[in-house]
Amino acid sequence: MSQVVYKYGPIPNYTEKYVAWVEGNPVHAEQVNGGIFVWAIVNPDMDADFKIRRRMVYYPTGREFSGVYWFTVVDDDGFVWHVVEKTENLE
Repeated sequence: MSQVVYKYGPIPNYTEKYVAWVEGNPVHAEQVNGGIFVWAIVNPDMDADFKIRRRMVYYPTGREFSGVYWFTVVDDDGFVWHVVEKTENLE
């Protein structure tokens, strides 16, 4: 099975009406040029019907969230954000 790392994003914050779709297994997140991005390991040979797709957003520290926590990112200004996979319907 071959694998490749793909970069996804920018990831939107929790107030946006959309999410970023991330395939595969997320392994890293950081701020790049003002946006938050996620890197994930993907099997490019896998049939599209079987690929895992995750809906990602980020939240500030102290804000309640629902979903699966993945990463913490400290941005260039020192603010701390948390990348979360949304597992319920979006508001």
